[in-house]
Amino acid sequence: MITLTLLIYFVTYPWLSLRISSICIIRLTIIVLFYASFITIHTLWAIPLNYGITLYNGLFQINFIYLIGDLIIYVFGFIILLSIGNNDSFKQSNTPKQYYAIELSFILLFTILGGSLLISCNDLITFYLCIELQSFAVYFITSLYYKSSYSTSAGLKYFLLGAISSAFILL
Repeated sequence: MITLTLLIYFVTYPWLSLRISSICIIRLTIIVLFYASFITIHTLWAIPLNYGITLYNGLFQINFIYLIGDLIIYVFGFIILLSIGNNDSFKQSNTPKQYYAIELSFILLFTILGGSLLISCNDLITFYLCIELQSFAVYFITSLYYKSSYSTSAGLKYFLLGAISSAFILL
């Protein structure tokens, strides 16, 4: 659900960024998180998960602990997006903060997706990939103020340092 939302946002964002306000994007993200948490609650009540279900040849395991952790992550993301959406400085149109609010919803979705997959990891490689997925959000945050040369250089340095450290870990 969250992966599909990220793909839809990335495809439609270049065309609709001038016409859709940041509050609309944040509200759509809140609806997606609410729906994903509803699906998780329904799965908790409907399916008895005694030993869990493994996916993709044992890479991910879905059990009761995963569903509870996933629900907690969705609730925290829901609370964060509600606090961003209630900020008055993001409600003004055509301000730089409006675009930061849109990017913050993307960053939060990346973090939620990485955290959700991290809970269900059953293998060391998938654990590593989920941590890297969560680190993408930190790379975006370091270079969020793209008009500042310091922010851009810090983001680039942090990305290169992360790439080098990831290469050493994989070796």
